[in-house]
Amino acid sequence: MKKKKQLKEQVYRAKLRIRLGDERKEFFKNSLPILHYILVMIDELTLEADPPYQQIQYMFEKLMIEMGVKWNDFYDWEETEKIQSKQLVSMNGVISTTSTAVDIYSKCRFTQLRVAMTTTASTESSSSSLPYVQIK
Repeated sequence: MKKKKQLKEQVYRAKLRIRLGDERKEFFKNSLPILHYILVMIDELTLEADPPYQQIQYMFEKLMIEMGVKWNDFYDWEETEKIQSKQLVSMNGVISTTSTAVDIYSKCRFTQLRVAMTTTASTESSSSSLPYVQIK
């Protein structure tokens, strides 16, 4: 329990540090500028304010379209061979490989993405750019 509390304290201090000048620049050095902009938006919220979830979702979806990223793409740290060899147990007890599960999942996500995008990113021209913030 003591380790968990220490870890929470370390995470809290790290969150505070990245909100300061040089630490913030270092944290976002190899990141897309939009991530810095989203943190600025979050930091500007008051305690009572509702976070702009739809705006943040729009920014991520727009960026995904511009970068050619799909919901079912693997994360860059995942190894394809490792992913394909994993096995999953579905809710009804049938065992399937991850590749089968990913195929099923991607079909579901495509439907959800189309619905989500009808009121967000796909309604805008792909030529309009996201707001970028220059980190000094």
